[in-house]
Amino acid sequence: MAATGRAASKKAEGSAFNMGDEGYGYDDEGRAEEEYYLQQMQKEANRQKVYKREPTEKEMKEKKAQDEFEKKKEKGLLHVTGDALQALQADEEKMKAKRKAEKIKEQEQEELRAKMEQARLEKIKAKQYKKSSEYKRKCWEDKRAERYQYEEKWAAIEAEHKQKEEEYKTEKEQFDKQQRIDRSWFPKKDTPQPAPKGKKAPAKKGKAVDLSKYGGVQVQALQKEEEPAEKELPWDPEVDKDPKRPLADKKVEKEAFEKRTIAWKKELVEWSKVKEAHTKEVKRLTGLGMYDSEPEFLTDKDSDSDSDSDSDSDDFDSD
Repeated sequence: MAATGRAASKKAEGSAFNMGDEGYGYDDEGRAEEEYYLQQMQKEANRQKVYKREPTEKEMKEKKAQDEFEKKKEKGLLHVTGDALQALQADEEKMKAKRKAEKIKEQEQEELRAKMEQARLEKIKAKQYKKSSEYKRKCWEDKRAERYQYEEKWAAIEAEHKQKEEEYKTEKEQFDKQQRIDRSWFPKKDTPQPAPKGKKAPAKKGKAVDLSKYGGVQVQALQKEEEPAEKELPWDPEVDKDPKRPLADKKVEKEAFEKRTIAWKKELVEWSKVKEAHTKEVKRLTGLGMYDSEPEFLTDKDSDSDSDSDSDSDDFDSD
């Protein structure tokens, strides 16, 4: 009785839920039926599925023997066995290798012919390119670039030499200035030179000569005009050296500048060689046409095609 009551209550609930619009109803029986059919279809598909397995070693040997039998049957060699069969198989392998080698050789020859044809076409194209205005312009620009590169290099060499020249000139001016300052503070005194052996000492200039014994009138000799003593030149302690410094220091300075002068003379000799090489290089570049005026790039063939190209190229004068 209780079970009957529960069933009746569920039925009442279901009917109460389904009351009203049927589109909003809830049906468990339809969903269960759909799931059942899906499970049955999955089971059927699993039964029909075929699983591939790896063949055993025995099956592989049997298949290999069967394949060899079929090959012998096709070639009519079922009656051939033993050494004769091995000899035939060896000959067959040799023929296969020979055919393979011939095929490779034929392929290589075909590739070689293709390369030769490509080279021939490129040669024709290059020959045509050398006649074009574009090639002539490129050659001119390359020459101009080489010329500019050399001129930049030479300008750097020349600037370096001028810098060395200015340095020596500055050193010489400073040395000469220091010498004048030193002489103004400590002038050299004239010392009489000793007479050579067998000769009399020369008469001192600037004294009266007695001419009465020669029958003449004694006259007063012309006195040598003595140069006024050089005034002591001022010197700057920050630039010049003290004129009262030891004589040994002055001697060392003089010897050092003499060595510097000798080195500079050698530098001038080397510089003359460099300038000579520069003259030859300029002559070579001139022979290559790098100092000529800009040529006309258009030819009879491409004058029409290049007529629209910009003619405002960079001109430069020959040096």
